[in-house]
Amino acid sequence: MGEVTVQTDDFAIAEILAESRRFMVPLYQRKYQWGDERLLPFWEDVEAKAAEVLDGNDGYMHYMGALILAPLGEGSQIGITPRVQVVDGQQRLTTFQLFLAALREVARSHEQLHLIEQVHGYLFNQRRPKDTDPLTRFKLTPTPSDRDVFHCIVEREYIEVRVQLGQYYWGGGVPKNTAFRALRAYELFRKWIAEFVTSGPSDWEPDTENIEQVAGYDEGEAGLAEQRLEALLRAVLEKMKLVVITLGDGDDAQVIFETLNSKGEPLLAMDLVRNNIFQRAEKQTETTEDIYDALWGQFDAGWWREDAPNARPKRPRIDHFLAHVLAAETGQSIAMRELYAEYRAFAIPRGRPRFPNVEDELAVLQKHAPIYRTLEGVDHANATMHWFGRKLAAWQITALHPIALQIATSQLSPAEQEATARLLYSFIVRRAVTDLGGKNLNKLVTSIAQHFFDVGPSSSALADFFRTRRGESSRFPSDDEFRAGIISSPVYLLAQGERPWSI
Repeated sequence: MGEVTVQTDDFAIAEILAESRRFMVPLYQRKYQWGDERLLPFWEDVEAKAAEVLDGNDGYMHYMGALILAPLGEGSQIGITPRVQVVDGQQRLTTFQLFLAALREVARSHEQLHLIEQVHGYLFNQRRPKDTDPLTRFKLTPTPSDRDVFHCIVEREYIEVRVQLGQYYWGGGVPKNTAFRALRAYELFRKWIAEFVTSGPSDWEPDTENIEQVAGYDEGEAGLAEQRLEALLRAVLEKMKLVVITLGDGDDAQVIFETLNSKGEPLLAMDLVRNNIFQRAEKQTETTEDIYDALWGQFDAGWWREDAPNARPKRPRIDHFLAHVLAAETGQSIAMRELYAEYRAFAIPRGRPRFPNVEDELAVLQKHAPIYRTLEGVDHANATMHWFGRKLAAWQITALHPIALQIATSQLSPAEQEATARLLYSFIVRRAVTDLGGKNLNKLVTSIAQHFFDVGPSSSALADFFRTRRGESSRFPSDDEFRAGIISSPVYLLAQGERPWSI
């Protein structure tokens, strides 16, 4: 990675957010991902610190992790709000912002106007004379896929959020599996803060023996609400801190990001792929957001992050899709455990870009995406692949997807695509009926993909390939064998899952 010149210090959240600057989450990073399992411990930390504040106990500041920033070279320009890139820690930073937005709305419901004004300074920048981007007013600029929802939460009153983002609510709340976890976090924080204001910290009683030591303690309902809200605000802003690491101008933010995320909570391979692609895009063009919207945005949809049904190993669709595309485009075996390294070797072989620009590179993924979705039964972009996908799903086979991508993205006529797919399916059924199985199917698929890569996909090329396979583990059963299998074997048990075909 080379020598990294950094400045490191720890700061209270108030110090980090009070400064006039714009935190930019790079396009290559993930959407906001924190779910209930991360939000609850965060809340418990805040609640514990708020209880200390209510008791008049200073205690120690609570360390909440690291924030790694890379200045974008605008700090010395007069009249412009400086921008910093959030290399790591965007999940924590976003969580603090969502918490403050939720606290503001609970304060609004209790008519604590001074608290609303106080929180405002930690969510928004004051416009400077030369600021031209209207989004500069927000302290935090998330990735485009999260931006509209996040900015709505930060900018709007709660009643407006419910109206504007009503499609994401279900039964009065935001479900756990929402595609926009920022909205789920905001709702949970509102709920927990409101309960805290009404009932106080869980398992806590004020120190009545030394009640005079608790500044401004008031047993009245309005007074308690104000004190508890102020305690939460102080807990977050004054009692919690982040270690802030600021990179030097020569440090490679991409390499540092990859290194930091190579351990700990795993990133999907596609997260690292996006990182790599958009870091290179930023060096080639200033229109990276247009590229994202046109060529990448769809891959951040929740569907792609769901586990791929019937596929092994158990991983999200987006990772299996990437592996299938690489196999189709190279004709080679792709190691799922080394998927990101496989992609880098594909996109930048021997250190030289395969494509003239990232638009052409992303066009490859775009080309295959509708076919993959069709194989998964979502789209109907190709009638033959829709039929083929249904058949493969019935057998719980995904190993043939790379070959299907090769067939569907070729220049073959629809009739020839169908003939090739039906020959493949005939191979699957014949092997099952004759009880030969498919234990070496993955290796066989790689060989077929390599053959198609060399000579082009077609039914005749596939037939020629099968003529060369004479071993028991990969040969194409004859008509006589198939007829005998139907007559002598209880084939109907295959459909009932009692004689599963070993893949």
